[in-house]
Amino acid sequence: MPLFVMTTALAILASTGSTTRPSSGPTLQELPTKVRTALAESRDGTLDFDQPGFYAVIEQLVREPRPPGHRQPATKVDDWRALAERPNDYRGQVVQLRGTVARRKAPWQLLQRPALGWLTQIELTHNDQPLACTVICTEDVSDVPVGSVIDVTGYFVLVRDYLDGKNARRPALLIATHGPAAILQTRSIGTDEPSKLPWLVASIAIGLVATWVILRRAARPRQLDLHALRATQPAQASLADDFFEWADREPQTDTTDAQETDDAS
Repeated sequence: MPLFVMTTALAILASTGSTTRPSSGPTLQELPTKVRTALAESRDGTLDFDQPGFYAVIEQLVREPRPPGHRQPATKVDDWRALAERPNDYRGQVVQLRGTVARRKAPWQLLQRPALGWLTQIELTHNDQPLACTVICTEDVSDVPVGSVIDVTGYFVLVRDYLDGKNARRPALLIATHGPAAILQTRSIGTDEPSKLPWLVASIAIGLVATWVILRRAARPRQLDLHALRATQPAQASLADDFFEWADREPQTDTTDAQETDDAS
């Protein structure tokens, strides 16, 4: 019986996923005490992340050029639900996860905090995960193609809510970092803007066909209809008719008698 109980317990632990629950205390030492104090006041489940903990982490990333995890190994998170179910255990931790870029936003700036510079937001999804992940980057990563599979290593801030297409609230993790740790696949399965390449190719093809038709018609010899020809200006006056009329009126001279008279003389 004890062996059966132990085997059952191991099976239950194995079914909880490969995400390792971080130990308390030492894993938060990469972030300064001031940042960890601000993160402790974070509220999960809000529709925005306008909170002191978020700003504190972004300020730390702006000051620190080294990537998250430079002092301690990142906790690999295969099951995103672990962060949503136990956010306090992971808040401020360096976590690593993999997802597909479902959406990206152009760089934006906080008007109330211009010192933070320009930020870029990308949204990650995963086929076997019931929630999304919002990644705020201090670098411009707006050129990462939608549909790319990327690895992200950053600080876990909180769990926020967002409204989906049906206006229903959905949870999403919030990670802050400099940028993606690695881009594993750049194949684009969809973009925020439709590709203009097919329309460009079609326009060029139509233009070439139209040019060919025009040149072909211009090179073809024209067939003239002689019956349809018309003078462009009136003809000049001709004196031939007057000459023949005058010749008919003049008496005819007998050239034979004139010749005989000349011979007699």
